[in-house]
Amino acid sequence: MSVIAVTQNYLQTNRSTVERVLRAYAEGVTAMVHNKETASRIFAKYLRRHEPALLDETYTFVRNYTERIPRVDPRVVPLLLEFDPIKGVGADALTARMIDNSIVDQLPREKFIQRQFGEEFR
Repeated sequence: MSVIAVTQNYLQTNRSTVERVLRAYAEGVTAMVHNKETASRIFAKYLRRHEPALLDETYTFVRNYTERIPRVDPRVVPLLLEFDPIKGVGADALTARMIDNSIVDQLPREKFIQRQFGEEFR
């Protein structure tokens, strides 16, 4: 899926805003997982396709592969650098500077994600 990115300065000065955005994202994923009909209508609108088989397949794929906890996996950084290398910058150094999952990690500790998904949580 997509990555929600902000600068380190923005995160430091607007941490509560970033936290609310991540909570809203998790709530949106929950709504999609729990309401196939609404999710399919949204897919139809934005895909501009209305074939039931396509919408069903799209829903199943998105439902199964959308992460319940929207963490950025640090293993993606070396892959990104393969496509767009940055001279003199290694993956480990870039990962340490760019990825901060602290708010995302806070949500399961608070049981926020688990409350959203109930038995659907994985």
